[in-house]
Amino acid sequence: YSDDLKQQPFSKSPACQAKSDDDPSFDIEKIANYWAITVNKILARNGIKEMVAWEDGLRGTTKEQYETESVAVDFWETLFWGGIDGLAGMADDGFDIIMSNPDYLYFDFPYEVDPMERGYYWAARFNSVYKVFTFAPENLAQNAETSVDRDGNEMSVTTPGVPKPKIRGMQGQTWSETIRTDEQYYEMAFPRVLAVAERAWHRADWELEWSPGMVFNGTTSHVRKDFLANDYNGFVSALGCREAFKLEKLGITYRVPPPGASIDSSGVLTANSEMPCTVTMYSIDEGNTWSKYSGPVGVGAGKVVSVQSVSSNGVLESRVETVDTQYSQQGESENGMSFNYASKLASHLHVVIETGKNFDHNADCSMADWGLCYTQSLVLDYTGEEDYSENHFKIYFSAIHRVLQVNHPDFEHEHVVGDLTYIEPTSSFQGFQSKTKIIIPLVREYWSVQETDNMPRWYVVDDRDQSTAVISNTNTEEMHNFVVPYTSTLKTAADANVPMTTANRFSLNEKTVEEVDASDRIIPTPYQTFFNDDAQTFDISGISMANDQYLGDLRIGATDLLDKLGVYTDGDHKVTFVLASLPTEMPKDISGPESYIMEITTEGTTVTGTDARGLFHGLMSFIGLLDVTNSDKMTLKETVIHDKPRFEYRGHQVDVARNFRSKEAIMKTLDAMALWKLNVMHLALTNDEGWRLEIPGLEELTSVGSKRCFDPNEDTCLLTQLGSGPDAEEQQYYSREDYVQLLQYAAQRNVKILPEFNMPAHARAAVISMEARANNGDDSYRLTDPEDETYMLTIQFYDRTSIINPCLDSSVRFVEKLVGEVKKMHDEAGIPLDSYHFGGDEAKNILLGAGYSSYSDDLKQ
Repeated sequence: YSDDLKQQPFSKSPACQAKSDDDPSFDIEKIANYWAITVNKILARNGIKEMVAWEDGLRGTTKEQYETESVAVDFWETLFWGGIDGLAGMADDGFDIIMSNPDYLYFDFPYEVDPMERGYYWAARFNSVYKVFTFAPENLAQNAETSVDRDGNEMSVTTPGVPKPKIRGMQGQTWSETIRTDEQYYEMAFPRVLAVAERAWHRADWELEWSPGMVFNGTTSHVRKDFLANDYNGFVSALGCREAFKLEKLGITYRVPPPGASIDSSGVLTANSEMPCTVTMYSIDEGNTWSKYSGPVGVGAGKVVSVQSVSSNGVLESRVETVDTQYSQQGESENGMSFNYASKLASHLHVVIETGKNFDHNADCSMADWGLCYTQSLVLDYTGEEDYSENHFKIYFSAIHRVLQVNHPDFEHEHVVGDLTYIEPTSSFQGFQSKTKIIIPLVREYWSVQETDNMPRWYVVDDRDQSTAVISNTNTEEMHNFVVPYTSTLKTAADANVPMTTANRFSLNEKTVEEVDASDRIIPTPYQTFFNDDAQTFDISGISMANDQYLGDLRIGATDLLDKLGVYTDGDHKVTFVLASLPTEMPKDISGPESYIMEITTEGTTVTGTDARGLFHGLMSFIGLLDVTNSDKMTLKETVIHDKPRFEYRGHQVDVARNFRSKEAIMKTLDAMALWKLNVMHLALTNDEGWRLEIPGLEELTSVGSKRCFDPNEDTCLLTQLGSGPDAEEQQYYSREDYVQLLQYAAQRNVKILPEFNMPAHARAAVISMEARANNGDDSYRLTDPEDETYMLTIQFYDRTSIINPCLDSSVRFVEKLVGEVKKMHDEAGIPLDSYHFGGDEAKNILLGAGYSSYSDDLKQ
């Protein structure tokens, strides 16, 4: 790559060059800041009070440069990369801070260090429920004492010598690159969402105050680990023994963790779980018959023993694991469709992927970021009875880690866009011989330690008729159908992460989990709970509500939740709501918004709140004490609770753009958020891979931008990404009516939907959709300069069509139209659009980064 390509985005755009000539203050190197300020002015003109953005999108500006009343940032720097200094800087620049740290709060990351776990891992190898629970949002440095970096090594972090940043809230993120179905989403988000709810609502007694100059690392002992252990055991016991069943009642198929297990030299099996009240099953005949584990049991020395966890009612299951399976330090590979040209080959072809080494290999990594690459073998298994001699085909697949080399004389590769790549035969290819395999050595960027680094739905395209056909054994969500099980969990030689074998998991569970009586534990923990020495325990068979008109529209959500949980609303225990007309009617320390007092007695329960939201939260806390496994007999104890939220912003982000989530999945999530007092759903509606909201007057955004298929010109859809295959799925977006319904449904559960329309980067779905519109004669909303010759590569391997060109008047017109239409939807729903998420992240050419020093400057634009 030559040096003259290493330039800033849009540096070769005539529109940007003209703007620079007309306006001496315009700086091409700060074009992302220019666009943020431009969009903010549009929001302010539309009466929108707040703009939210990913923190790097506003870096280099200050709050004073914006016109909306509030500007908030999702802070997503990692602790081990020096994020605490960035936090102090953004706070000093006047922005409201929402903690969204990927190394603790990204739910698209694996739960544990195991290749069979789903997810990305660029910022952390795992984010377990325990790790999310221990996150200290107001004292970021403290987390260096209770966690390790992404390579499993200790961190040492010093609290900066500045005042404590004001944290407005926190949220968990569920990005969807590897999450293609609603069921996969439920497993990745839940139960981690409940740990975020706990930290966002309640400040624990083991969390320390911000103290400038204080050092935290793996050897310090500032954090009271005994307090932390007691707190977590109460939380996880309530989660496993009571709250998990509520998730099932809501239709959420949460993740059941696999058990820990070990077999001693005498053949005795011992097992445990990280989630109390789950049931462990074991098999000594390869899963043909299963027995319930109830304590140490002799299984015989040398036996192959399988274990699995099931939920307490037997509905949900974990994956099956073999006891004492060990991962090596480094794995090494040994080396029904309708007829068309493509199906003639695809119907007789199987793909097998076998990952080799992440390090200590002889591969040329010079073109990889920081010189990091791994080896992999692609096996093309041709099963046909007759030889196949044609060479008019390409095999397309999604490669989230770039293919750098194809080391086989008969094949070569080409990167198309994003993760889409193909291999095709060279002139030396002599065809597939009957029932033979071709092994193609590959070199790919970075490393691979998760099976979900590989994407499904590989497909053949035949150049003669442009026909497509999916290779059948890749048309699956079961990666084992074509991915050989991994034998290593190490990214680099310095990787110190402990692989989560059954024995290691058993040891970890012994250290961190103890089932305790959590019958009085509410998730999230209230501010104060009082029990009298003579408090009585009693049973109820349902509730009746008095003065529930004080709940307003929240009554609709409350009644619906009670019904879904099976709690009778014509029962024998009266819950009375009292609205405090003056703040002085409440104790001074809980007189703010959303606060409440709840008194539970054998005669009934009274909830007094400062507003309807406080009353609603009180009812959710009451529900939190109920074991709904038997609605005819639910046990309560007399108590008084004084409660208030820790943060005003308690969020959960759902990425529906990269892979779509059904409206029903969003509704189920809103139910769960209400139950555990989260109040902001950050709905990421757009990204490179998809646009998911109907916008009247910009029909191409959904007719083109919501679909992915094989269309090289992208006139009818976006090109395949993230293993979506060649065929477009219909209705992968929310209609205008859907969105209005979701807004109202959320409001009835005390949740605000914060819509995100990501720009200027991560905007390829919009850019391509508006190109399709321009090709049909209307370029008034065009988002890219057709004369721009800038070469660039984005963080997910797109070109300049991934970024809206801020220099075009038509780009401004597009945003004005978008904001106006979304505002109309909110007005129709009766839910004002007072906050708008601008996105703003990663508007850069990655080739300008230090890791690509071997690339020549002509590629760095």
